[in-house]
Amino acid sequence: MKIVRIIGGLGNQMFQYALYLSLRKRFPKEKILVDCSLFRSYGVHNGLELDKVFGVDLPQASFFEMFKVTVPTYNYTLARIVRKILPKRVSECYEAKDYTYNEHVFSPGNRYYNGYWQNFRYFIDIRELIQNTYKFSLPHDNKNSEILRELSESQSSVSIHVRRGDYLKAPNYAGLCGLEYYRQAINYIKRQIKSPSFYIFSDDIGWCKENIMPMLEDAPVNIVDWNRGSDSYRDIQIMSACKNNIIANSSFSWWAAFLNTNKNAIVCAPAKWTNTIVNCKFQLPEWVLF
Repeated sequence: MKIVRIIGGLGNQMFQYALYLSLRKRFPKEKILVDCSLFRSYGVHNGLELDKVFGVDLPQASFFEMFKVTVPTYNYTLARIVRKILPKRVSECYEAKDYTYNEHVFSPGNRYYNGYWQNFRYFIDIRELIQNTYKFSLPHDNKNSEILRELSESQSSVSIHVRRGDYLKAPNYAGLCGLEYYRQAINYIKRQIKSPSFYIFSDDIGWCKENIMPMLEDAPVNIVDWNRGSDSYRDIQIMSACKNNIIANSSFSWWAAFLNTNKNAIVCAPAKWTNTIVNCKFQLPEWVLF
């Protein structure tokens, strides 16, 4: 039996569920379950979204099943305290602090997986399965429907994701995707793609209008700023429908690029993903780094 803990925002939930799918592929005869119990007390982001957004199956482990491999708490704050106080159980498998790939994650036997599992090597071999699993429903509003129709007919669309907000004061992520990064990525796109059209996604559109749009000069620019709250995931859908992507050091646009099915897609990504971990490799080998 293997249990994968699900917690965090949608991007992190997608990483964790990708590990769940990978475990199912590798251990077809074992019981593979998830633990979503911490969402009972988790007030950040939009709660558990995997089932709402993608309609995926979430086979929830019972209290007794979790007790076999970990200490069930059902409370996010308490779970963090318990992890610091109690010794690690043999069955508990934690993600490496530097996000490096650990082949022992796929060892046989009872396991409880605690982490975000953001290294693509855990699931890159089932990329097509994941792309087929993370299928978005058609939007019911005119704005998203129209822009998706427009993107289906475009061969030169480029998404630009700019994350500021909480990142401005986050020591681990601040300052990595500044103006120079976007300038280099945009100039590269312009050299590679004839007549590109740009689609800007950000939590700080005012900053983008002042700083990013002048770099785009006379190219067509679309600002996507209407998907908020529980509809934020629609931005991932629209970014993934763009033929090319300029992403931030964020799981949000990481997934948009991963779900992009354009075989000739150009994905520009920051060469340095965090300030505190030097060698972590979130970027796929074919992505262009700046």
